[in-house]
Amino acid sequence: MSCADVPYDTLFAAVYTVVDDWYQEVGWRLVRQRPGVKPRLTDSEVLTLEIVRVLDGETRERRWYARVAANWRHLFPRLPERSVLHKRTKSLGRVLDRCRCWLRDRLIDPADPRRLLDGTPVPVCDVSRVRRPDGSSAGQQWYPYGAEIGRCAARAWWFYGFKLVLTATLDFVPDQAALVAAATDEREAASALLDPGHLYVADRNFSRLASPTWRAALDHADCGVIAPPPRRHAADQDPAERTFLRSVRNRVETLIGLLKGEHGLEDHGARSWWGLRTRIAGVLAAYTLGRYLVALGVYA
Repeated sequence: MSCADVPYDTLFAAVYTVVDDWYQEVGWRLVRQRPGVKPRLTDSEVLTLEIVRVLDGETRERRWYARVAANWRHLFPRLPERSVLHKRTKSLGRVLDRCRCWLRDRLIDPADPRRLLDGTPVPVCDVSRVRRPDGSSAGQQWYPYGAEIGRCAARAWWFYGFKLVLTATLDFVPDQAALVAAATDEREAASALLDPGHLYVADRNFSRLASPTWRAALDHADCGVIAPPPRRHAADQDPAERTFLRSVRNRVETLIGLLKGEHGLEDHGARSWWGLRTRIAGVLAAYTLGRYLVALGVYA
């Protein structure tokens, strides 16, 4: 969701209005009371700066702070030092995700049980920097939180970091997400995201025939899945299911491509675990809020 055609003053005002309305109604209850002097920059302003940064496609915090200080100081006259803003943003990562959930609930049709399901790599450093098999040489900021070496089969690519498993509606509104170690089975992570009665559209890796454990998880959650079967079972696929997959197959990859290409999901620039969680929450929140602004008519 690009903001290239929207004046920045208008974009900042629109994002702040939505975020602050939610914060005054719900969000303030999620923030712990801080000791000491009350911050001059409000939490709504901090969230607005993070969301607009992602909408703008800027992945480097230093450059974004310099642009805000040079061009939009009149909108944020109480802008603190960059290090202070960085800490404030990380401390509001959970609040940012809850804001996304609030927006999601206003965009998703509760009567539609169909969901897209997919996973994507979230690398944190080049795999060439990993000298030990367990990955502990790649940096103490990642290894204690479960970063591992994994492989992306679609790109035949080895990477070090995590995987993001994501569900979304057929019109690309993110629903639920889980960040897991890179070597984790995507089906195992997806089991925690299953909603009873939903029908998931996915790639071959999520077929019912791919794993007995995955099939049991689907049955336990009373969920269905439409996915290309393993090649040895391709001839047994229902023709109606094959026709439906042909019409929606590309949607499974489209949302991930949008999050990577426009919002820097893969090139996130995070240097710590909490920074990574905040960046991913910001990417999903910015995309969802962008869809919300489209529904309001702010975007063309």
